[in-house]
Amino acid sequence: MWDGPEAVSIYRDAIIIGPHKIEEIIKDFIEENAHNLPNAKVSFTPKAYPLPFSLPSGELTYDVTPSNPNIIGSSGITIMFRVDGKVKKNMMIRGELKALAEVAVALVPMRRGIIIERDQVGFKIKDISKAQAPAYTIDQLVGKKLRTNLQTNNIIELSDVDNPPVIQKGEMVKIIVTSGGMHLTATGIAKMDGKLNEVIRVR
Repeated sequence: MWDGPEAVSIYRDAIIIGPHKIEEIIKDFIEENAHNLPNAKVSFTPKAYPLPFSLPSGELTYDVTPSNPNIIGSSGITIMFRVDGKVKKNMMIRGELKALAEVAVALVPMRRGIIIERDQVGFKIKDISKAQAPAYTIDQLVGKKLRTNLQTNNIIELSDVDNPPVIQKGEMVKIIVTSGGMHLTATGIAKMDGKLNEVIRVR
């Protein structure tokens, strides 16, 4: 006949990982890499948190890897959990990363080919997580030639602008040739637009 207790409980020391801990890990990772990010308020919102799980007791460490090496533009973050140096769990957290920053936007519709003027550009808080290289100062844009059409409130990126030509096709130009002690000058006609320090064909 069994004389022991009706029920026996067995306990094991463990580390419990829940949504709060995962949120803390991601937040710490973003803060630790702030020096590599633009001057923006960066946050990551998971689509769903995994159910709490347990890991063996020991020294807990973890590696965090965003789906985009630049962090900005990531659609997910992988967390590898280690206990005493050994991998115990590897998981992907999918979600939305936002980076809110004050960047240059078009105040009016802007057509390709125009030279940007100061009153056409404003600054607003925008999510730049999908932007490649937004402009942060007015001096990066004023006087530049627009390479694409922009609608009102569109973010203006550095790839949207180019230096305007200083010589227009058909203009008279001075040609100077210096060789040793010889110095020759002549006039010609530009056969194409030319920007500063650019080589162009002349007639």
